[in-house]
Amino acid sequence: MGKLSTHKRSRLCGVIHALTVAPVRINGRALLYLYLPVSTDLPVSSCKALSVDKLTLTHDPAPTTEGNENMTKIIGIVQVKGGAGRSTLATNLAGELSKVGRTVLIDGDMPQGTSASWYSVRQESGKAGDLITATATDHRELIDKTEHYKQSADYIVLDGPPRIAEMTRAILVLADLCLIPVGASVAEIWATADVLTLIEEARQVRPVDARMVWTRHRPYTNLAKELATQAEAELGLPILSGTMGMRVAYTEALGSGLTVAEVGDTTARMEMRLLVAEIKKIIR
Repeated sequence: MGKLSTHKRSRLCGVIHALTVAPVRINGRALLYLYLPVSTDLPVSSCKALSVDKLTLTHDPAPTTEGNENMTKIIGIVQVKGGAGRSTLATNLAGELSKVGRTVLIDGDMPQGTSASWYSVRQESGKAGDLITATATDHRELIDKTEHYKQSADYIVLDGPPRIAEMTRAILVLADLCLIPVGASVAEIWATADVLTLIEEARQVRPVDARMVWTRHRPYTNLAKELATQAEAELGLPILSGTMGMRVAYTEALGSGLTVAEVGDTTARMEMRLLVAEIKKIIR
């Protein structure tokens, strides 16, 4: 592969503030991939590329799922606030998606590991089916495992941790759809505003489809209507029609290694099926 002069390389790296330069070859053409700050191990599909032979800075777009029904769909669950329902959403979504395709649930909230614990209970009861799980302790491991499972999975669900910016950024860049669970309270709307900065940073790398999901939701109350108006004004994120209500069934299902679609609460069952159907429609 041809080499850049030290002078040219230092000038180019100085302009884009790259931290790591990794040589790769795509379709027989020599390229240098310049990784962005913080998430220095982002996959090739999400990085800036410098063509060695022409010395021109180009953007290598993320792969599209359009026209390729077999491509793995990646769904990220992110929220900087704890207790918003990330793992509840992740486990229910992964469990239901595994009924229609090979699904991997990657728990990035270690050592708490709520999603991993849920899977252990599910597996012990013989209900794992086409679902497997993995864990990631940092953003590098998360990226490596996502890239690995993309070779065989139909769906990958990434359950992110609270308050770890590097993991959240990585999920935002990796995912085809990012879901942000928000509890039905003003305080949770305020806390969710912190995610917006991370979304904008991730959009410097690739387009990010981020949408809100209400949790502990009571749709027919005046508070719910007021919160919806406030969320639209302060956050500006699309809000899914499907919600997760304030129901004991979610807690019971989580502790039993089940989804709410597998327990006796018919309202919760229908609620989850509608939410999953909406998500599948978005990413298909």
